[in-house]
Amino acid sequence: MIKKIILCCLMIGLLTGCGTEGVLRYADMSDSARIDTAEQFQKMAAELPREDSGKWSYRLDNIKKIVQLFTQIEKICDEKKIPILVESADEKTASPKKWLRNAQKGMDPKKEKMRELSASITFTSEQEEKEFCNRMAALGLKELQNCKGAYWNIMTKQGYKISSDYDEEKESDYEIEIRVPDIMAFGPERYFGLADTFLANQLYVNKVICCGGAVDGIVLEQEYEADIVAFLKDQKIQELYIKSSYEEDKDKDFFPDKVKNKAAALLTTLTGNRSDSLSLVKELKLDGKVKGELGDFHWKKEMYWDSYTLHLWS
Repeated sequence: MIKKIILCCLMIGLLTGCGTEGVLRYADMSDSARIDTAEQFQKMAAELPREDSGKWSYRLDNIKKIVQLFTQIEKICDEKKIPILVESADEKTASPKKWLRNAQKGMDPKKEKMRELSASITFTSEQEEKEFCNRMAALGLKELQNCKGAYWNIMTKQGYKISSDYDEEKESDYEIEIRVPDIMAFGPERYFGLADTFLANQLYVNKVICCGGAVDGIVLEQEYEADIVAFLKDQKIQELYIKSSYEEDKDKDFFPDKVKNKAAALLTTLTGNRSDSLSLVKELKLDGKVKGELGDFHWKKEMYWDSYTLHLWS
């Protein structure tokens, strides 16, 4: 718990300008205070400014595509009598049609309450799940062709993250969850291009954090649930943290084979140099070289509790 409090306080301090190496040089620690409990942290977080000074807008073309996809999903579920639940963390009733209505009536997107959207679909058998996946593949989500089994994660080229789960106690109830990042529907215009680059390289944009502070942040996910945090200033990435999915096997590469190309694409976005980025991704081991340079960026491998993190900064 203490570790999480410290990390969250650092993140909020940086993003609000209240807060060397890396992004810390943008922080002002002159008005800092000690926080000892989760309750104190929550109280402080609630008092922080949340308004971003940049221009926000709805992405109407994207929203229409999301509405079309969800309409098709709901039609399939209705035909097959398959349970579906559409949710958002910030709204009791969720639907991409709410984004569409708000955009069409000219609502200020900074006041939009419905953030990340998810659809959970439950199946009674693996075969039923496979049939659904094949119908979705026919609608354009080709990554779902023949998908079946207890657990899997897929990032589609359209920007959706789709995962499957399984109720081991019941030995049934296969569930597919389709997640839609809100940056696909609305957000700060200055980060649309960067977010689309991430999504095109099958990196899920979990959250864009803009609180009007010294720096902004983007939280990313890959298929294997790695934690990735980018700090941005003047619309450019200044610093990047990538957590390894491995914990104990130090003979392994830092990046699993299946995500090396995606990791190289991420570092290329940072440095502009594909060749050097790919070399670092291929050569980096959990037990090996611990620091170096990549273009204009420094990097080092850090150990936090039981996992490694690759830290890059300009």
